[in-house]
Amino acid sequence: MEKVIHVSYTIWALGITAAELLDEGDLGFETRVAVQKVVYFLQRLGLVKGYVFGPYLHGPYSRELADDYMWLARKGDKFIEELAAQCRCQELEKWVNYLGEVDIRTLATASTLDWLLQFKKDLEAARRHLKLIKPWITDEDVSAAETVLRDLGLLTDANSQKAYIALT
Repeated sequence: MEKVIHVSYTIWALGITAAELLDEGDLGFETRVAVQKVVYFLQRLGLVKGYVFGPYLHGPYSRELADDYMWLARKGDKFIEELAAQCRCQELEKWVNYLGEVDIRTLATASTLDWLLQFKKDLEAARRHLKLIKPWITDEDVSAAETVLRDLGLLTDANSQKAYIALT
């Protein structure tokens, strides 16, 4: 139940309504992508636990997370707010506020780059792979994504050297 409380808090703190999550158009799609990316990063930071993320067009995706936020949306805004009020994690609040200020394109790029770094362990190789699978991504998008990853503490100078060090 704790992870659903954290997801409720995330939805509430981002100012997302149940109607936006349930929307079948572009608004709903972008809203759901935002929740996926923010919760992905919260889990990477150890603040949310229990979701399994796999690769998806817009970055890491969790079917179970989608099920949870759609269930919450069907319960309505009052239910989401009541669950959110049970969240007592200041660290979660800090990072939800930060991630809520990041645009969706940067969140999607950053989550994909982070996902790739877990396998590539070399920043340059992850950048190349990112541009291969998402050719529309610009150098500016990658730079903005790297800033987010650095701010979250998920990208350090050591990340770019690990593969090189392992080969020497």
